[in-house]
This record gives sequence, structure tokens and C-alpha cells, in this order.
Amino acid sequence: MTDREQEAEPRDQISRSRPNRYAQEMPHLTDLATLPPPPPGAILVLACGNDLRGDDALGARFVAAIEEKKRHLPAPWQSAIATHWQLQWWPETALLLAKRQLVVLVDAAIAPDRAGSCTSSPTRERASPLTITRLTPPANDPLALLTSVGTHQVTPQALLAAALLLAVPLPPAIWLLALTGNHFRLGASLSPQGEEALQKALAWFWPAVRAEIGAQERTRTSTPCGAGT
Repeated sequence: MTDREQEAEPRDQISRSRPNRYAQEMPHLTDLATLPPPPPGAILVLACGNDLRGDDALGARFVAAIEEKKRHLPAPWQSAIATHWQLQWWPETALLLAKRQLVVLVDAAIAPDRAGSCTSSPTRERASPLTITRLTPPANDPLALLTSVGTHQVTPQALLAAALLLAVPLPPAIWLLALTGNHFRLGASLSPQGEEALQKALAWFWPAVRAEIGAQERTRTSTPCGAGT
């Protein structure tokens, strides 16, 4: 893990995990450890959000949980998984995408009923706690995309556009986890929906890492020497 990736660790109050809270993930960790580890920092969890505003801390909570759980992995695997959390993504954040094999972007999402009105409709369908999207490079002009969202806070797609403009090679796999929440007031705690989203995201992470890195390893070992050169 680089110094830059460590500089914005979640605050102490969100980095502590209750014992055995994520014990159900242990079989996935054992399974992951059977794979040859990728190079240090090859897997990046890149989260954003304000850790003082309730469910906006979901990204930081996710990073804290990954850091806690990866301590049970062999040292090479611990080095392979890097985490970085910041209040929001900026164009220069795209530099962190360099030399990765897998990037998982994590951010909180406002529940549709909260975004649309001050009160929830009893007939409105409950929002999914977790939305998982595999991102692809932007099809349109990256400069136009980045300009359309400004240069202060950028969307995930604009982050990829910034990487292209900065000549940063995009990783083979980039996933976006949008964790739905309801409480975003200053000083608020996680909502039940936010907690559910966090648990689902953590349950997804370890099997997804194993599947993606395993697939990349199989491709690498099945490619004849000199192919593609």
C-alpha cells in the first residue's frame, strides 16, 4: 500500500469493527488465499464520502472492514489489496488507477424516495440496498465528459475519462458499488438500510475478487509465451 493510499484512512470511530461481525466471510478468505497473489497494490478499493454524515460514511466503513478482514490473509495477499478513502473523487484521483488489475469504486447512494420527496410514499417500491455495475471506458469524448461535471467532484465515469486524459491505463476490471442509504445528516448514525447495504457489499467483495483474479490468472497462464508481443 502506498503512502498516498494510507493518508486518508477513516477516522477512529468508524475503523473499529465488532468481533466476528463479518465472520461469514472467513471461508471466502480461505478460498482466496489458495490463488497465487497478484503484485502489491494490484487490487484497489477506492471509496469516497463524508464519514461524519450518517450513510455517507458507507464508503469509509467499507474500507475499514476490508482493512480489518484482510489481516487474516497471507502477507502477499495483504499487500495485493490496497484501500483508499477520501471525501470525494477529483480528476487527479484517476492517477490511483494506474498499475491495477482490479478496482472497486465504492460510494453511498441516496434512496429514490429520499431524492424525490421529503416523505416516503407507502406505495413506492423499496430501493435495492446495493447496486453493482461493471464500468467500461467512456464511449464519448473524455474531455467533454469531464468538463460536463466540472473539475471539483467527479462521477465514476468522469473519473475514467480523467484517467484516459492523463494517459493512465485503465485496469481490466472496474466495478462500482452504490450503497443505498437514508440518513445523511451531520452526526447521524448508519440507517438500517445503509447497514444492510454494507453487509451485502462486503459479502459480494471477496468472492468477486477471487473470481476476477482467478480469471485473469487463468488467462495469463494459458497465453503462449510471446503471444501479443
